[in-house]
This record gives sequence, structure tokens and C-alpha cells, in this order.
Amino acid sequence: MRNVNYRDITSWALACAATNVPETLPAASEYPERFRKSQNLHYQLMVMTEAINGDWVPNMEDTTQRKWSAWFWIVKEAAGFGLSLFGTGYSQAITALGSRLVFETEEQAKFAAKQFIKLYAEYYLRG
Repeated sequence: MRNVNYRDITSWALACAATNVPETLPAASEYPERFRKSQNLHYQLMVMTEAINGDWVPNMEDTTQRKWSAWFWIVKEAAGFGLSLFGTGYSQAITALGSRLVFETEEQAKFAAKQFIKLYAEYYLRG
């Protein structure tokens, strides 16, 4: 993978370039229709997370390694529901989210949450 400054990952195209994956989403036709959208959104979040993490790969068996993630509140908005960044947190031994969606630093987790809030909202609320 190209080693880039995580702050430069500001779009799907840049995340794909940094991870050397095509921008075209993989076919989800093997999944039942009701799961296709969430599978594509999860894939996009994994690519974005990998791009921001650079060469760092979380070791889920290493309970001393900190792994950061963004936490959101679901908020009622005039147009429906949305996400608001609540904060970040780290886990050393227990995780309550997918291991492919964690970051090496708190700063990276905050950046991802703010930069890709619409992608997270689509995944968590409508995926």
C-alpha cells in the first residue's frame, strides 16, 4: 500500500488509490437483495479505514494494542434521523464493532468520523 498522510484520504477515489483497489464496487449479486446495500457500504468503510490506517494492521489477538473507533449518537432531524459524532474510544481486550473498522490513533478515528459521516450514516441508519 502507498504510504500517504491519512488527512489526504478525503474521498472514495483517494481511498481506493491508496489501497490499490478499483473504485467500482464488487458485485453483491450473490447476497440476498436485502443485504446488498449494507455489504457495499461495509466494503467502502473497510477500504476507507485501511487507507487511513496506512501500513498499520490491527492485531485483534493483542490485548495490549489500542484500537480506536468512532462512536455516534443517532439524532432526530427534520428530514429524519442522522448521526452525530459522540466521540472516540479505544479497546484493548473487548471490541463491540467490526475489527476491520478500527484505527491506530484517536486522531484517525475522529478524522474518519468527520470526513466520512455520510457513509457511516448510510451504513448505520439505512444499510
